[in-house]
Amino acid sequence: MLRIVIVDDEINIVEGLKKTVEWEEHGCQVVGTAYDGIAAWDVVCEKEPDILITDITMPGMDGIKLVEKLRSRFPAMRFIYLTCNDDFEMARSAFRTGACDYIVKETMTREELYKSIEKAEKEIVNYRENMLNKAVVSNELKILPYGLDFEKNRYLMGLLYVLPLYGEEENGPADRLKQLIVKFPDCFLFRRSDYEYVVMMKGQEGEEKQLVSELYGQISRQFDGEQTLTYFYAGLEPCRKDNISRLYENLRQLRSRRFYRKHRMFLIEESGEEEHFVKETDQAALLNRCEDCIRELDTEKSEQWVKGFLKEVSGRRETPESVLETGEQVLVLLLREAMRVNASIPNVMTCLQRKRIYQVCSIYELEQLLYWMLADGIARIRECAYSSRDEVLTNALRYIEENLGEHLSLGRVAQHVSMNASYFSRYFKGKMEENFVDYLVRQRMDRARQKLKYTGLSVEAIAAEVGYSNITYFNESFKKYTGQTPGAYRRQEKKM
Repeated sequence: MLRIVIVDDEINIVEGLKKTVEWEEHGCQVVGTAYDGIAAWDVVCEKEPDILITDITMPGMDGIKLVEKLRSRFPAMRFIYLTCNDDFEMARSAFRTGACDYIVKETMTREELYKSIEKAEKEIVNYRENMLNKAVVSNELKILPYGLDFEKNRYLMGLLYVLPLYGEEENGPADRLKQLIVKFPDCFLFRRSDYEYVVMMKGQEGEEKQLVSELYGQISRQFDGEQTLTYFYAGLEPCRKDNISRLYENLRQLRSRRFYRKHRMFLIEESGEEEHFVKETDQAALLNRCEDCIRELDTEKSEQWVKGFLKEVSGRRETPESVLETGEQVLVLLLREAMRVNASIPNVMTCLQRKRIYQVCSIYELEQLLYWMLADGIARIRECAYSSRDEVLTNALRYIEENLGEHLSLGRVAQHVSMNASYFSRYFKGKMEENFVDYLVRQRMDRARQKLKYTGLSVEAIAAEVGYSNITYFNESFKKYTGQTPGAYRRQEKKM
């Protein structure tokens, strides 16, 4: 929550802004007001707001002089000027003092004020992140400028990892995370990389564990059912100016030691004995089996391979680096097969996917990531392989895939490819070595399994998405195909 102080010598302006602006809806809280520059100095020094909204022309001390005095003491603070004059020279003077915006009171709208606050918030976030990066990398002791007073308050440090399993919208989870932290009192969020964030929390002695648990609970609920994984590593030891770099490194090491643990929130104090890993072993046999699954274009076998691979390396307790390198080799195998059949697979071997492999925090994240990468890659390779054999078949398979949620019949697909239904039935079985109905059910069940694993959609919604209007019939079909009800399948996958 951004803390704001409003200063203006017109009481009506101050009270009007306090009462008519929807501060909380925009992640803000008015923590103080004043009606002249001298009084404003005392209020700002006491409240230490993130943003000061101040009139320029005031008795005692004008807004420009007030800001000039405050800038050196509170470098992270941002300033928005209010004035009655739409004067270019005055605006230039205002910006020279470091103001991030300038608003004319007579024409001011709430939307204009919201945009100014949003601009100030971005500047504050960028400033704090830059300062924290300096503190972590170089053990810089000048922590106060980004709003943390270690002399007065008891701060804890946490490392938060938010990993999108797949998809191209990298900034989606990050934006929602920032919105959540802003609303959480006395928490500061700093972005270290695409997936890693440092969280500073102000807590009370004896209540640290409760604070950390509550914060992680809110984060978990925020991303519940989404295609992301969140891991939180926290230290309950108070963070001081002289140990911020050391604590950060300890949290980073805790992350690697917990590679084979399933929990997603870890405390340094509960780390227990340090993990002992074995050196990497020859993975050639494992990768050969994976290559066979890819060559056979069998998604179900590839899932079984992932389970077997992770079970094997877990039993040996191989080093995380070795396991992740093997995970990257899976991407290499997919790329090779794609090149062999002249398939264009933009999502299989991008820098983004390689980065995700090396950002995972545990073997359980790696499992889900490999499931999707193999399923996505095999589907794309299969489509290309079929297209090189037969344009008509490719057209039919693409039509089925794109319309799984609709009422599909052999006749409808045959009509789409301009064939007689009886001829198309024989043609399809001859090409696919599988009749049309069996293929359609398999595609629907495979998509349903993916939705149950990786989304929070209800069973009813998933049934509709894969073409079943009758939930009872869907449940029966799913159980016949997998040996489990949809609910039981989802519960099993969450435990794994």
